[in-house]
Amino acid sequence: INLRRGEQLPRKALIDGIRVLDVTWLHSQTSADASSHQNQSKKLSLSDHQCSVDLLCNVMRWLYSKFLIPLLRSTFYVTETEFTGRKIVYYRRPVWAKIKSISMGMLLKRQYR
Repeated sequence: INLRRGEQLPRKALIDGIRVLDVTWLHSQTSADASSHQNQSKKLSLSDHQCSVDLLCNVMRWLYSKFLIPLLRSTFYVTETEFTGRKIVYYRRPVWAKIKSISMGMLLKRQYR
């Protein structure tokens, strides 16, 4: 995840590299249908394919917004820094607390000499 503040993940990027036909739970088939179509190649109508893409996008958006992003926020301090340019830097929370403590100590020491 390397989006900066204010940037949004495009819909197409959510499922980039995922083949909708490979996600078996998106397609409901009865056991009789599954056995009769087992040897045939997988094909969906255009409307079924679009519905599957929409559902997969919704699931991936939920996964990012409700699971992955909160997990990253609780585990890491995420920031953009001057020395990395436009890159995002991830600090583990204990490491960030140590950096912040040292920086505040140095700042207070300089101000109150």
